[in-house]
Amino acid sequence: MRLLLAIVLTIGLTTGCILPIPTPHGRVVEGSEVKPSDLAFLKPSLTTKDEVLQRLGKPAIFWRDENTLVYRWVQLKGVLLWAIAGGYNAAFGAVDITAEYAFLVKFDTADRFVISETVRKPGSKTFGQFLLDWRDAQRAKSLEGKESTP
Repeated sequence: MRLLLAIVLTIGLTTGCILPIPTPHGRVVEGSEVKPSDLAFLKPSLTTKDEVLQRLGKPAIFWRDENTLVYRWVQLKGVLLWAIAGGYNAAFGAVDITAEYAFLVKFDTADRFVISETVRKPGSKTFGQFLLDWRDAQRAKSLEGKESTP
């Protein structure tokens, strides 16, 4: 998908036309979106993992090492229309512009809700690297303001 988009952009900028058309809150094309209105039941230290599973269903990933449920979805953000002309040949088409999201729910060792966050995955990262970066950011936040002693 990215390679095709890069090729289309390169050719389009030299001999063709490109027209991105954004779509407001596009439809979900993969997975199930977790909406803020679905999350009112989450209470730190009170809500259990079982309650989250009952309310939100099976996650795409259960990250055991971090005791975190990961819900994923891909949402349509727009359409890229393109046209290329040269000599007696012409081509045209459309490519979906999508964004990948994750809703992450972290629990403590007693399986009680700690934090949750909805995050857009950068297109340049694999999902695995995205999760590791999120984990590292959460760890850094928990250390902020704490003095370290050697």
